[in-house]
Amino acid sequence: MNRSSAFDRLLRPYVPSLLLIAAVLAAYANSFANGFVFDDETFIVRNIFLNSWSSIGRIFTTNLVAGSGNSSVFYRPLQILLYLVIVQTSGLKPFGFHLLNMALHAANVCLVYALGKRFGFNPLAVFMAALLWGVHPIHTEAITNMSGTADPLYAFFCLLGIHTLLPDFAPAKMGRACLCFILALASKESALPFPLLVMSCIFLLDPRRLQPKIYLKTWPLWLIAALYVLVRTLVIGLDTQGIYHGHDEYARHMLYRFYTFLSTLPLYGSLLVWPHDLHVERSIPTHMALDDWPVLFGAEMVVAAFAQIIWGQGRRGLALAWGLLWFAASLVMHSGILLPINAKFFEHWMYLASAGLFLGVAESLAQAGKQWRAITRYAVCIAGLEAALVLAAGTYAQNRIWSDPITFYENLVEYKEGWAAAENNLGVAYHKNGDFDKAIEHYRAAIALNDSIPDPHYNIARLLPYQKDGMPVQEAIAELERAIAIDPNYFLAYKYLGDIYAMMGDKDKAEANHAKAEAIKNRNMHNAP
Repeated sequence: MNRSSAFDRLLRPYVPSLLLIAAVLAAYANSFANGFVFDDETFIVRNIFLNSWSSIGRIFTTNLVAGSGNSSVFYRPLQILLYLVIVQTSGLKPFGFHLLNMALHAANVCLVYALGKRFGFNPLAVFMAALLWGVHPIHTEAITNMSGTADPLYAFFCLLGIHTLLPDFAPAKMGRACLCFILALASKESALPFPLLVMSCIFLLDPRRLQPKIYLKTWPLWLIAALYVLVRTLVIGLDTQGIYHGHDEYARHMLYRFYTFLSTLPLYGSLLVWPHDLHVERSIPTHMALDDWPVLFGAEMVVAAFAQIIWGQGRRGLALAWGLLWFAASLVMHSGILLPINAKFFEHWMYLASAGLFLGVAESLAQAGKQWRAITRYAVCIAGLEAALVLAAGTYAQNRIWSDPITFYENLVEYKEGWAAAENNLGVAYHKNGDFDKAIEHYRAAIALNDSIPDPHYNIARLLPYQKDGMPVQEAIAELERAIAIDPNYFLAYKYLGDIYAMMGDKDKAEANHAKAEAIKNRNMHNAP
């Protein structure tokens, strides 16, 4: 055997993965030039936990945004720990955070490809599924968005955990899977249905799939899930008002949440088939009747999926049945049915869910293609590659939306007309650029749309010193007091109010407000999630 053939034999198994990585890098290449946008300010820029290695203990004992002085019901220490490593090794620069997300996504694309191959799916179909999934623009919210690390991170551990169990799901392998599950839970709460993902894979691979006892081997995973829910419940409670920020019928009625979830399924499907008008958090109305057409359409999709799962018990159609089970298991935490969550729809919720769907559909097409002529199979492959190019181009274009705060929020305001938070954040972007008139214009617009968030009032107060006639003190005080009235725990308003009173020579009020601000900030930073 000559050196050339030996090298070819060693390299050949890795060629598909290398091609997939190259495709991901090409699709996301322009994202490296993007700056800090959206939640990056809270998760990264103002996070004091990233300033020192000594913060590791606090990262694991506090909530997701405690480092910026805020409070949250989310607990994702591995995400913040990775951010700490980046800041301590390369500084507070966007490149490292983009590289982290890119590396995780590339690894996940390879894991999805390897998963399909270990399932015994058609190699070409698996490659095409992983390629299309890897360059799909719907994932820019998780990958191009620097603070979206939690999604590719928990997905990585979930995919890795399933790989450790294959092909026989032997009890001896369960320990490593449990470790992956724990790491996934420390990355994002969405990992909780991991046992369901494992069960869906058992359904796919074990001919005894209709015998309930074969799923009992997953009991260690269910034990971890139960302990996680118990700890989270005892530590932070499951206060729905802390999870869902609305006060409409959606929060009060499970049936309406079920209807609303059904109404999102057609939208998810359309975005996966043709990713159009992508943007953060869409305005999804609360549906209170089954005969609303989006709800009815979603219900029909569920019935069709259930029928496919029942029909797919045999080998024919089994891959698609598994893909639908995987999709349902991944999405259950985001349905809001049992417990209202902080939004009704996010594109990044499709990250792990769509991976199984892509594999299942691709394998089903490959099975059907056995009856096709060779030229038809060739045409389908060409169409798949063309689709990958179109999707990659869409991802490349969508990356530009995340390039800077003004571009991002102008796009968001365009799609989210009537969303006060987007107007406020666009004002912040203009504020930082020194365009104070534009900033105040958007702050006022945010207040006019919905005067239930404190930020615009606080931001206006900060801008008043830059007015031509000097600082209208009483107006600033009124804005800050309105911010506090909206949110009594808004520590930034207390701090700035204390600064104003100090400037006015009112020592008592200055000290009182500063003390209040410090107390709230310390409580947020030290409270467990």
